[in-house]
Amino acid sequence: MSQNVVTIRRMVDQLGTNQDNDQLRSKLHDLEHDTSTLAQGTREFLTRFNNLPKSENEEERRKFKILMERITREYAEVLKNFQKVQLKTAEKEKASVVRAKYEISESDKGQEQQAAMTMQQQDQLQQVDIQSLRDRQEAMAQLETDISDVNQIFKDLALMVHDQGEMLDSIEANVDNAQIHVQQGVSQIAKAAEYQRKYRRKRCFCILMLIVVAAVLALIIYLSVKT
Repeated sequence: MSQNVVTIRRMVDQLGTNQDNDQLRSKLHDLEHDTSTLAQGTREFLTRFNNLPKSENEEERRKFKILMERITREYAEVLKNFQKVQLKTAEKEKASVVRAKYEISESDKGQEQQAAMTMQQQDQLQQVDIQSLRDRQEAMAQLETDISDVNQIFKDLALMVHDQGEMLDSIEANVDNAQIHVQQGVSQIAKAAEYQRKYRRKRCFCILMLIVVAAVLALIIYLSVKT
C-alpha cells in the first residue's frame, strides 16, 4: 500500500501539467481504486487477526496487544497518507473540470470561424468532449465511494485499538471535507456537460440562421440582377 500511495502522489502531481492526459487519469483512478480495495482487504485481515483466540498466559496476551496496536497504528498512518492523496486528487479533478469547461467554450468559438470544418466533424468532437466529461464524472463518483470506504476502515480500527481516538477523529474531519469537495466536483462536471450541449445547440441554430439569411440575400441579389 505504501508504494501505491507514493505512485499515486506522483501521478496526482502530474495533473494539470503538460504530462496530463486521459491515459494518466485512467491509470491514476485504477490504482486509487485498487489501493482502496487493498485497504479493505487489509482491514479484514487485521479484524480476523485481532479475533484469534487469546492465550491464557498474561505475558503473551500483553505482547499480542502491543503487536496489534503497533500494526494498527502503522496501517492507520498509511491510510492517512492515502486519504491525503485522495483529497488532493479530488481537488485537482475539480480544478480540471473548470478548466475543461473554459477550453470547450473557447474551442467552440474557434470552430465557428472554421468554415472548412463540417457539421459532422463538429458533432464527432462534441461526442468526444461529452464522453470525456462523463468519464470524469464516473471517476469522481468512484473516488467519493472509496473515500467513504476509507472512513469506515478508520472507524473499524477505532474498535480494535481504543486509544487512537484523537487521530481517528482528525481523519474523520478530513473525510467530511473530502465528501463535500468530491460532490462539488461531480456537480461541476455535470454542469460542464450541460453547458457544452446548450452551447452546441445555440451554435447550430446560429449557423442555420446565417444559412437562411445568406440564401435570402442571394435570392434578392439574383432577382435584382435578373430584372
